[in-house]
Amino acid sequence: MTNRRWNLYDYVDHRGRNVISEWVDSLQLRDQAILDEKLAVLERIGPDQALHAKLLAGPLKNSRRKITPIYKIHVKGTVQLRPMLCRGPIHNDVELTLLAGAIEKGGKLDPVKAVDLAEDRRKEILQNANRRENHE
Repeated sequence: MTNRRWNLYDYVDHRGRNVISEWVDSLQLRDQAILDEKLAVLERIGPDQALHAKLLAGPLKNSRRKITPIYKIHVKGTVQLRPMLCRGPIHNDVELTLLAGAIEKGGKLDPVKAVDLAEDRRKEILQNANRRENHE
């Protein structure tokens, strides 16, 4: 059995709610299972290999067309899941943080500003590391 190389975290809002867990709970059970499987692979292989395997896409552009440190996971389920995440942001070489849930329809993200939201949340975590917790 191989130890996990990457630690996975979820964004927590100012009320202490794990918004990633809430988003995952809103998905169909089949989609939750597929997402869990993809996240387990990501934890094991890390973002560089995941980019090569096309499990991840990024870095993405924000609404101002600037490159951000945000990536999206490609998960094909009942809907096209596109959770937003970043390396770190505390320890970029050993951790990943899920920042926002999104889906993709017709090549467009829903919510439309998912990358901007994820970028804002990454900055919040840099200011206060308590704005995240271990992924469930």
